[in-house]
Amino acid sequence: MTEIKHIVRLLALAVIMVAGLGITQSTNAQAVDATLTLAKPAPGVSHAVGNLWDNEEPRVALLVSEQAKGISTLESSRVRDAVYYWEVFLLGLQLPYVTVNDSEVGKGISHKDYDLLIMPAGDALSSRQRKSILKFVDRGGSVIASGSLGRLDERGRTVDDSFFSELLGAELVTRVPDQPFGLLHSVDGATAVGLGVPPGFRLNLAAMPGLTAARPVTGTPLGTPYSYSGRDDAFLSELSMMMLNKKGDGMALWTRFGPQDVSRERAHQAAYQRMMANAMALLTGARSVSVRPWPELAQSALAVAALPTVGMAPLQYMSGWEEFLGLLQAERVPATFFLTTDEALGFPDIVAAMGQLGEVAIAAESDNVFLGQPLEVQAGRMARASGSLGGTQVGIYPPGGYHDGSTLRAAVEGGYNYLLLPNGQSLAPTAVRWWEDVDYRALQASATEQVDLAFLRSRRRQTREPRRVAVEPTPAVLMPLDASNKNYVTRFHEVERAGGVYILPFHPESERAGSVKTGELREVIALASERGTWMATVNEVLRWWTLRNSVSVDVVDSNGDIFMIDLTNQSSEAISGLTLELNLGDVGFNSLEGDLTGDLVAGDLDGTFLLLLDRVPTGTSRVTLNLF
Repeated sequence: MTEIKHIVRLLALAVIMVAGLGITQSTNAQAVDATLTLAKPAPGVSHAVGNLWDNEEPRVALLVSEQAKGISTLESSRVRDAVYYWEVFLLGLQLPYVTVNDSEVGKGISHKDYDLLIMPAGDALSSRQRKSILKFVDRGGSVIASGSLGRLDERGRTVDDSFFSELLGAELVTRVPDQPFGLLHSVDGATAVGLGVPPGFRLNLAAMPGLTAARPVTGTPLGTPYSYSGRDDAFLSELSMMMLNKKGDGMALWTRFGPQDVSRERAHQAAYQRMMANAMALLTGARSVSVRPWPELAQSALAVAALPTVGMAPLQYMSGWEEFLGLLQAERVPATFFLTTDEALGFPDIVAAMGQLGEVAIAAESDNVFLGQPLEVQAGRMARASGSLGGTQVGIYPPGGYHDGSTLRAAVEGGYNYLLLPNGQSLAPTAVRWWEDVDYRALQASATEQVDLAFLRSRRRQTREPRRVAVEPTPAVLMPLDASNKNYVTRFHEVERAGGVYILPFHPESERAGSVKTGELREVIALASERGTWMATVNEVLRWWTLRNSVSVDVVDSNGDIFMIDLTNQSSEAISGLTLELNLGDVGFNSLEGDLTGDLVAGDLDGTFLLLLDRVPTGTSRVTLNLF
């Protein structure tokens, strides 16, 4: 057996560590994200993975398959890249491993020797290899595999999907529409593999020849593929290209794509690497702790966003909003109301009622879009809208969702907490570097552009600031307004499965009490109440997300019959309602000691518990779970 311990590859590791410090690699594999380790893939996630750090007898095996390389010249290159990228990842994590070949897998690998078998390209497997892998998993070993797993035999001939089905609890689907320009794939944050990844995050994937997918049967899908155009989404919605399955005493994880297929953008590489770090911890039985996304044990969040409808007459405006407010009041549901102020100011009683039922935000002074207008014009329009309402508006919805970099900059400089915009990247608040896409044209306001001229003149009268050292500006925060065309109920279930926030767009002016959309809204509210979904305003969602992201967890000790955790609250206030998810494997705990108190409930999966903490003060707190 060829043993390749990480200590033997210090030079390669040094290169990777240098790359992780910021040196760009244009042709090589993406370095491991500098904020990620196997024990701590994200601030709110921590794994006790001490059993994988044995340098003398590595517990991880990496398959380098010559059979897969031999299928074609194209496959040889793909297999080489897949193995290379995985080796870069393992070396970057400083995780000891050995490589194994086709013959060694065929002869049989033992769960006593290895906890985990990684198969970057297991497309071509002999009958003996299939039996060996199934036996390895049944007896307690685990597998991470990618590609068209087991689709071919050792000679490149197509075989049935019985191996794929038995290992992953899913049907292998080979007739998948080609995606010649690539595709997207969501990550369900509600699963143990998605910990630390923004809920519903969509990985950007390269085009893959011979595209295949899985149709879940007993296994667990970890997300959903989406075509760039949306043309094939109805077909893809029942499939997944990420599957997790428990088989016998072991587990198996499969992704159709490998690390070489994931976008090189940092956010996408970091999301993929976090997933694989979580998977290695989960599949090797490591005890883990993570901060759940939402408060009070909620699986997901719901925020109703009331949006203006372009071109509606004022009388229709008044009628639609009154009916909508009556529905919210009857159901006791908060909402966020985005107003076009020139219309809204004609109905002060309605605006006052909105403030009592939720929060008032702005779209603009009119429904003319911001897109393409100079920065100062956009800033002036926002200032006019806010000034006419009085008080403080915490958020803005650019009319119709149309915006550019100047819109983002104007909102940040105007003091708004967020912009409500369709955001295809995730189902959680997202920070955006607006300064990378700003319109810096000089102001050339025309008579047709509605500008607060007094505001602009005041800006011009300001004295020039002294020269100062450049600092990175404050990012804009985007709140993910749902932009799908699906009915509200279907979309509610999808967002809940992903563990994200569903910002439901409702247009009161164009709906009536008996409309289809109003009926769907009533049904979603009933479902959310029944399922314990956290219902809040958009700004409350953002505020919670900011507080939650200020909490870091670390496993201090996981030996014997204790599980010791440090929680660090880096915000300026105590947090109530924070929930920890504990993955303890085949043990439980009977008491909680230390600086914090809380209530314990059983989790959704075997071996998981949810700990609802009463209050987490600022600074670091330590809790110890006594296990049995």
